[in-house]
Amino acid sequence: MKDEIVAELVPGSWERALRMCRNTMWKDATYKEPSDNFKHELCQAEHGPLALVEYYIHIPKIKYWMTAHFTRHKFGVTWGQGSSRDDRHDNPLPRDEMPQGTEVPLDCQVNALELIYMARRRLCGMAHAETRDMMKRILRAVEKVDPITT
Repeated sequence: MKDEIVAELVPGSWERALRMCRNTMWKDATYKEPSDNFKHELCQAEHGPLALVEYYIHIPKIKYWMTAHFTRHKFGVTWGQGSSRDDRHDNPLPRDEMPQGTEVPLDCQVNALELIYMARRRLCGMAHAETRDMMKRILRAVEKVDPITT
């Protein structure tokens, strides 16, 4: 579907997290996918190596005003927002006249620790209802590719 949020698990993420955990306990590195139990425990503990588990997320349409809620997150995430430059899009309105509700594309690469942090803030009852809905859609997309983390 054209408006569907798509998430990808960055290959090798969980394997690197497992190697880092083993290293902290002076164990030899392994080069394998960790068990679901390991993944679940790492998520529950929010242990540091979880920052090595990364996702690439594509949001094809998000209201411009809502991008500010997400792009305020700066650590463990890299954002790519659709430009509002007049020569970069098909919107007939000049940049200065574009309403805040204009939909723009937004991509990010985010680690699992920051995703947890972001979800806590964007699912809060004080957050805007549309922002909460967008965060839920993002988490559903991540759950499709990595059901352990959500």
